[in-house]
This record gives sequence, C-alpha cells and structure tokens, in this order.
Amino acid sequence: MYQLLALLDRHEQIRLEPSALAGMPGPWRVVANPQWQAQQGLSEQQMANASHVVWATGGGMVPEDEMAAYLRQGT
Repeated sequence: MYQLLALLDRHEQIRLEPSALAGMPGPWRVVANPQWQAQQGLSEQQMANASHVVWATGGGMVPEDEMAAYLRQGT
C-alpha cells in the first residue's frame, strides 16, 4: 500500500491514508486473470468500457510528519 501511496502522490499529488488504497489493485487483478473474466461472463467490450472507483478517504487528516513517513516507506 505504501508503494501505491507514493506513486499516487508523485504522479497525481493526491495523499491518502494507506488503508484507503486497499481497493486500488483490483483492476490489475481482474485484467491479469482472463479465466476469471470468462467465468464472470465479461466480454472484451465490457472490459474496455469498465470503470473502477476507489472510495479513498482520510489523507487530509494524517499529520504531515506521519504522511512523510508513509511516503518514505513507499519509495
């Protein structure tokens, strides 16, 4: 989670609580597993049109020194 936090901060300037990132890897897992996609009846068209929403909260409430420590763990 810390690596995702550091990536999000570096590329999007968004800071979240590390636990808020738990849902972020979901799309990678789905895309990496064509067998699961087939079992779920997901077509290529559906996958091409898919969206993934992550409910991400809490970054503004994390003290700056604690956030800096999280970001160091992610690099």
